[in-house]
Amino acid sequence: KPGKWTSDLLAAGILSVVTLGANIVSTGLLSELLPAPPNTGVINLFGWLHQNPGMLALFLGVLLWIGVAQEELTRVFLLNRLWKVWPSPAIKMGAVLFAASLFGVSHAWQGPTRIVCAGIYGLIMGIYYVRFGRVAPMIISHYSTNALQVVVFALRMPQ
Repeated sequence: KPGKWTSDLLAAGILSVVTLGANIVSTGLLSELLPAPPNTGVINLFGWLHQNPGMLALFLGVLLWIGVAQEELTRVFLLNRLWKVWPSPAIKMGAVLFAASLFGVSHAWQGPTRIVCAGIYGLIMGIYYVRFGRVAPMIISHYSTNALQVVVFALRMPQ
């Protein structure tokens, strides 16, 4: 759908706050219910990024393309294809749930808590896409939330 860059940036900011808030709350609640051993691969990655600021900057560039690919594939492409086959409103929401579930499962390498958190994130983004039909705010929000988390965790790693 048509839009303006100012409204897209505002929507991206709101989406970022909503998804980060949902992430914090759901992680806090789910980490008790779905305990998992620490993901040493991710911990090692953040430690390495902490020691190599140039690689952290490069990694942030890669995150942009990850956000673009995930938003374009799991929401825009998949949802639009499913909606063309089954255009009814009830099926549209079923497709959003399906895409959110796929998005959650794509984060399985991060453990059960992250699967559910990513699924919640996918649901929020899917509902936004149904309502507004704009992909740019979703990409900006996806990138900014991922980048913020990576920078915070990388900088907090002990020497």
